[in-house]
Amino acid sequence: EEEKEDEREQVCYVLGDASADECSYRRGFVRQPVFACLNCHPEGDCGFCLACSLTCHEGHLVEEIFTKRNFRCDCKGPVSTSQGSSTKCLLTPSKEEKIDQKNKYNKNFIGKYCTCNKPYPDTSGTMTEEEQEMHQCIVCEDWFHNVCISPSVEQRPANWDEMICANCS
Repeated sequence: EEEKEDEREQVCYVLGDASADECSYRRGFVRQPVFACLNCHPEGDCGFCLACSLTCHEGHLVEEIFTKRNFRCDCKGPVSTSQGSSTKCLLTPSKEEKIDQKNKYNKNFIGKYCTCNKPYPDTSGTMTEEEQEMHQCIVCEDWFHNVCISPSVEQRPANWDEMICANCS
C-alpha cells in the first residue's frame, strides 16, 4: 500500500496540478494529462483525467496520451468492475451525456502513434530505443517517433525542442 502511494506521488509530481483523487470534469475544458482505456473503450472514443485513470480504470489497460489542450474528462466509468458493470464515472457520476463534443480524439486513443501507426513502445524490435523516442506536435498534439520526423536527428539544431508535424506545417 505504501509503495502504491509513493507511485501516486511520483505521477502527481510529473503531471503538474492534476489531481490523483478528484475528477477534473468540474474544471471544464482545460489543458491536462489525458488517458484512454483500451479495455472499456477500444474504439478510442473516450478520454479521461488522472484521477479516473487511477480509480475508474484501475487494473485496466490504460494508454497515457500525455497532455491535451481544451480537453474535458469524458470518463463514462468502467465497463466492468468487481462490483458489476457501470456506465457512470465513479468519481463524478453526474456528467452530461454528450460532454466529449469539443474533445478531439485521434489514433493515440487506441494506442497507435505517428505516421507509421505503431504503438509506443514498439515491441516489434524494428526500431532502436533512440528511434522510438517520441515528440509531440505543438499544433495537433499527436505523437511521432524520432525516426519518422523530418529533418533527421543529425540535421536538427542542438536546441530543437518543439516540432510542428508535416500535416500541420
